[in-house]
Amino acid sequence: MPSTHDSPGSPLTPRYTFANFVVGGANELAYAVASAVAAAPGHAYNPVFVHGATGLGKTHLMQAVAHEAMVRWPTLRLRYVSASSFLDSCVRSIAEGELNRFRLEHKHFDILLIDDVHALAGRADVQREFAAVFSSMLALGRQVMLTSDRPPDRTGIESALATDFARGYVASVAVPTFEHRVAILRSKLAVEPIESALPDDVIELVASVATENIRAVEGALTRLIALARLRRSPITFELAREALRVDRSAAIAAAHSGSLTPAAAIVQAVAREWNVSPDDLTGGGRTRTVVVPRQVAMYFCRELVGMAFTEIGRVFGGRDHSTVMHNIERAATALNDDAALGRRVATLRRTLEPLVRPGAA
Repeated sequence: MPSTHDSPGSPLTPRYTFANFVVGGANELAYAVASAVAAAPGHAYNPVFVHGATGLGKTHLMQAVAHEAMVRWPTLRLRYVSASSFLDSCVRSIAEGELNRFRLEHKHFDILLIDDVHALAGRADVQREFAAVFSSMLALGRQVMLTSDRPPDRTGIESALATDFARGYVASVAVPTFEHRVAILRSKLAVEPIESALPDDVIELVASVATENIRAVEGALTRLIALARLRRSPITFELAREALRVDRSAAIAAAHSGSLTPAAAIVQAVAREWNVSPDDLTGGGRTRTVVVPRQVAMYFCRELVGMAFTEIGRVFGGRDHSTVMHNIERAATALNDDAALGRRVATLRRTLEPLVRPGAA
């Protein structure tokens, strides 16, 4: 008989609770559904499928369900596990001739929480076993909750099973807004032992620069606090600008507007990806270290934002339109000729599109 609360290979993180989850427009529906599941497993919504890009709080939300359910329903049998751990366990059971034991084990749970279910893609044998567990639990009125970095029909999982995922409640989590990122920072600062309070302009700068996801927000704050401690210095706007590698003009714009312009956001993202400073990209340096990312940044300004060549030139140190055209053409050619660069730029593009083109898929 499995233990009442079980998380093999996927231990619960103590801070991933509802109390520490910051709710905003990007995740409020997913939060409401998860709260209802913890309050009434198997009755409120079943199954539940939460999807969204990496770093947006899906695992936090799922583990919050586990923590809350264990407090509310201490006799219920719960398992939280990553899909990769489920896969490994299933494959091992098949190899050892213990598949019946594996099947029986999972029939005992009242709540099954599986993180990153898309990891089962491409394994038809494991999907069959998972489908049997999934169907059995739903037939018995037991709660199933899944997360993925993509919607049910794009998980790469066999279509009938993906359709079953979508028959319950499908909720998405999105990139947090500027205001939501500020709230996340304030929440983290409320429990983070730091030597002095952060000024509002510093909090807003961090929220303006760290736009990709919640992990980026938390990571930027951690870097800033670490630098302040290393230097034994108070956290000021100038220190934050240095820690986050934000050039002065973009930092001041962010502090006053509450967010970066699309062009500034592109410059910041490309600079971080290539580990150079934004000032290098917009300056006059001609080494390959800065030339390639500068061309990519110009390319994004044209392709994603539709900026005129003269506008792009003003962003990149006053370059004339013919120089900008040449750089963009060089970038386009390089993307076709260099597969590794093409993949790198495509990944960065997926991050940038929702930030500089609101409503982009």
